[in-house]
Amino acid sequence: MNPDTHPSGIIAIRDSLPAHEYGKLAILYGQHITAMVGIFECIEESEVEPQKPAMSMVTARDPKTIQNALQKKGYKAQMDTDSRGDPRIKSRVSGLNYSIYFYGCEERKNCNSIQFSLGIGLADGMSFERANQWNWKKRLSIELDDENDPFLRWNLMMGPDGIPSSTFDEVFALWEVAVDQFKDFVDP
Repeated sequence: MNPDTHPSGIIAIRDSLPAHEYGKLAILYGQHITAMVGIFECIEESEVEPQKPAMSMVTARDPKTIQNALQKKGYKAQMDTDSRGDPRIKSRVSGLNYSIYFYGCEERKNCNSIQFSLGIGLADGMSFERANQWNWKKRLSIELDDENDPFLRWNLMMGPDGIPSSTFDEVFALWEVAVDQFKDFVDP
């Protein structure tokens, strides 16, 4: 006798269920369907993986997530727009103003990357040689504007889904350290 066919003509429709729902068995009898719920196998509690909490994400698609992440760290974070109309966040770290610019935007939203940018105005500017002393040794680069004022910039690709908030916290901690080092480098 086929184990999927009962002698009375009842057919167990087990194969249509996902593996994790084998405990639910639908029985077809003629044109009537009767649902029976039963436990057909023992699963020890230790074999069931616990549900992981949803991961909190920070994304350039939603600038508020970045603003909120900064505010959770105790920083003021003012949302506005840049000269192109794309989102921008203004904040302050180590006594210096900086901005977070959003790039890869579609019609001023749905951005996929950000750039941390902090500039220091100097009376005499900075030489390219001095800027390159930093650039050869550091991960974040110094760029000079048209008045040779140094800007510390860091581009961060976030992709369509963003990055975990814990990763953003690590990124921001590196930004804080880099800003302190930049400040000392510019004004030794």
